[in-house]
Amino acid sequence: MIFNRNGQLIVPEDTSFCAGKAMTFALKLDINGEYKVNPNTTLSDIRKSVTILGNKVSFEASAYDFTMVIFWANFLGVGNKNIFKIMEEMKAKSSLKLNFILVNMDIEKSWNMPFMPYENINVKSKK
Repeated sequence: MIFNRNGQLIVPEDTSFCAGKAMTFALKLDINGEYKVNPNTTLSDIRKSVTILGNKVSFEASAYDFTMVIFWANFLGVGNKNIFKIMEEMKAKSSLKLNFILVNMDIEKSWNMPFMPYENINVKSKK
């Protein structure tokens, strides 16, 4: 999910749920570009649905050119690599001021997952 400075969800060009097409779209983002937005989903909506772990998470859309919310799950295995590759390419190739929010979709104590493998954050689950 990509949000603009106003916290509005950008509706990407048809990515067909393909990481390659999503990468192409992400790399073409331009601060002066005009993008279709979904008025029914905002960055504030996402904030209400997540528990923040760590101290480097910002939901202040106006502080960035774009905010990318990246959902990942341990059970997706190799599928995560495509998602994180987009983030790494954006960091390396973009001159935009970008904010990345990583949302782990599978933290549960009962799954014996002692840490988040991509961020090395200890897991403290209520379950």
